[in-house]
Amino acid sequence: MPGLVQAITRENEPPEWATSMAALLSLACALIAVVGFGGVYSYVSTPVYIALYAGILVLALSSASLGFDLPWTPLLIPMLGFGTLVLAQYALRRTAYLGDTRTGLFGLAGCGAIFYLAFFGFRDAKRLRLLRMALFTATGVISAEAILQYFTANKYIYWFHNATYAWPMGPFVYYNHYAGCMDLLIPPAVSMMFTRGQPGDQPWLRRVRLGLVPLLAAGSVVLSASRGGVGTLAFEAVLAAAIFWPGWEQVRKQAAAWLSALVIAAAGLLAVPWRPILARLGGLGANDADLTNRIKVALACLLIFRNHLLSGAGFNTFAAVYPRYALFDNDLRWLYAHNEYAQLLAETGIVGAICAVAVAVIVFMSFWSCRRGREPMRRFRLALFIGLAGLMAHSLVDFQFHAPANALLFFLFAGAAVQPPPRWAPRRRARAHP
Repeated sequence: MPGLVQAITRENEPPEWATSMAALLSLACALIAVVGFGGVYSYVSTPVYIALYAGILVLALSSASLGFDLPWTPLLIPMLGFGTLVLAQYALRRTAYLGDTRTGLFGLAGCGAIFYLAFFGFRDAKRLRLLRMALFTATGVISAEAILQYFTANKYIYWFHNATYAWPMGPFVYYNHYAGCMDLLIPPAVSMMFTRGQPGDQPWLRRVRLGLVPLLAAGSVVLSASRGGVGTLAFEAVLAAAIFWPGWEQVRKQAAAWLSALVIAAAGLLAVPWRPILARLGGLGANDADLTNRIKVALACLLIFRNHLLSGAGFNTFAAVYPRYALFDNDLRWLYAHNEYAQLLAETGIVGAICAVAVAVIVFMSFWSCRRGREPMRRFRLALFIGLAGLMAHSLVDFQFHAPANALLFFLFAGAAVQPPPRWAPRRRARAHP
């Protein structure tokens, strides 16, 4: 059913300023959250959320006053259903801790707002190109800063913010959240390698030059020693190969480009200081959660789910509820389950799980429709889908959606990725025949 994965619009097109506002605001808010310590501090995340709410309000009022139609996608149905569930938990006091659910609802609404702004704003080729270039630039700048900071800042973010109490990487307080951010950003950066250059520009040389940015970003993930991040990059590489593999004949015709890419990749790998990284990947820090404990926490989430079957214990209340169901005690306070899906099941029950599965199914159908398409921006949109799949895979072993910047970036990608094919030319009016 192709209509299920394509937006439904009516004839009244929105004005140019409205789509530009939505695109720029959603992109700016996501990047501000990323560079603003990953959005973990309220003085960063709160203004970002308020700006997103204001953008939605402006769209709604402008649509009512100017008479243009707001686009619709079936993905909004399970998203609104999930939001309604959390709102009902809070309003009906069906939550273990009202304050935590209120905080979670505030962030959840921000994610919904950035999704719709991106869905509304990135609906044509020009703005998709803007998004691609902005993400490519951000990937290079953030990863370069992260590498330089790693070697020179002694756990001070931006060389002035004291994060010695944690394991910072780049602008993020937690290195796994930095890796999750790069898991999102690297696939679109790789897609930039396959854009057309200026006349006379050698395609293989352009790809090698542009490939330095995703290579730098991948190196920063390895340097962060995030096992989930490195594993996710491997997963994304396999997924990209399955989607884009051109066949051996095309590889033979482009042997120079492939060989150059392999040389650049090998040089980058040789430049990485592997000994401390292998030591980190092979062992566990004192404050890190090992696999056995993560499995036990996931089992505790199932116990919570069993006692709160229909609607869960309350969105964002894991830290308050978990101690009563803990299966072990290692003298650490577990704020998150390190498995987003187990925590989602515990906090929102069957209803929340149905909504989440519906979101995943509709996104997959949109991906499949895009994969079978032939529009010029298809490769970039598929790269966005790969980034979405990567963060979802990483969330099996971490709490990526509880990093505000990564959650906002994820829904920005989703809003841009689930678009129908962009409008490449004005609609032709039918000619009257005598």
